[in-house]
Amino acid sequence: MHARRDPAPVAIHYSHPSVQVAWMPDSREDKDTWPRRFSSHEATHSRLALARNSWTKLIQDLGFSCDFVSTQQILDGALLERGYQVLILPQSFAIGKEEANSIKAFVRDGGTAIADSLPGVFDEHCKRRTAGALDGLFGVRRIAHPTIQQPEQTAGPGFWLSGRHFALGPAEPNLRLIAGRPAAHSAFAPLDSPATDLPDSTPVLIRRRIGKGATHYLNLSLIDYAKWRLEDKGAPLRHLVGGILLSAGVEPAVKVTRAADGGPPVGCEVITYRGDDGSRYLAIMRNPEYRVDDLGQIGYTDNSRFEHPQELVITFEAPTRARDLLSDRDLGEVEELTLTLDPWEPLILELRPPPA
Repeated sequence: MHARRDPAPVAIHYSHPSVQVAWMPDSREDKDTWPRRFSSHEATHSRLALARNSWTKLIQDLGFSCDFVSTQQILDGALLERGYQVLILPQSFAIGKEEANSIKAFVRDGGTAIADSLPGVFDEHCKRRTAGALDGLFGVRRIAHPTIQQPEQTAGPGFWLSGRHFALGPAEPNLRLIAGRPAAHSAFAPLDSPATDLPDSTPVLIRRRIGKGATHYLNLSLIDYAKWRLEDKGAPLRHLVGGILLSAGVEPAVKVTRAADGGPPVGCEVITYRGDDGSRYLAIMRNPEYRVDDLGQIGYTDNSRFEHPQELVITFEAPTRARDLLSDRDLGEVEELTLTLDPWEPLILELRPPPA
């Protein structure tokens, strides 16, 4: 009861002005019926909400915890005070000047900023800018007036990763590179390595080093990842974002992998806590799509892929005394555990250093 949750190394931007901006093109599609766009409709049709959910599930599928950080918290200095290593900007269309300055200071101080598309092309009052507030930070410009019309995921120039081409994106065909380098053939090559020209004029995966930190402009829409993970898809995005987090020095508090292939624990949420007496607690539970309307027929998402037991490998940095709290079973002094996660019941372990 007195344990404290381990601090999350990853912050996801929550911008209510961006919610307001995103509502405009979404509601325009409804034409004359837009006044009937109630919250129940927004839950399944808001593209920004879907993108935000997809980013959250992606980070959790990689075994990490994440926090939401609001505009006001950023203005109050939360990015630096809370020790975040990575800030994700999920379709953060509207960013004010002072908020943009706080994000730039975070990067210069050693943080990593990741954007998918169109960050800061509106100000905090939802007024369109001629250039995005963070375009200079990410090293990009647009050759046409920015639009927030969300593209569907279609084949395109895409990106190369580990020698394989993924025809995904770009989200902004009118984007051009002015600084940094495109990661055409290896998304995780050193930032100081020579740039490689893309076969298309639209760059995808733009990387740049700023001060002690770095930026990654994906120019991709992750809006469908929450759906793909239910269909055993989305591995390229996990590989891509997982590599970025690794390059930023972000590692899970406790490493959890699938026993079958050593991959990330897709469909699981991993949470760790620390007690005042040196103990630690590890909770692992299934992570399906939680939406209120899942209980009805409208918008129902099939979670059957996660409704089976999964064998997981838990690796500790040093020998650890482990106890299964739900079964009250002593697991002994271990450096690695292989346990089966039930689809309906979590694993909850107490972890203590071995006796001296």
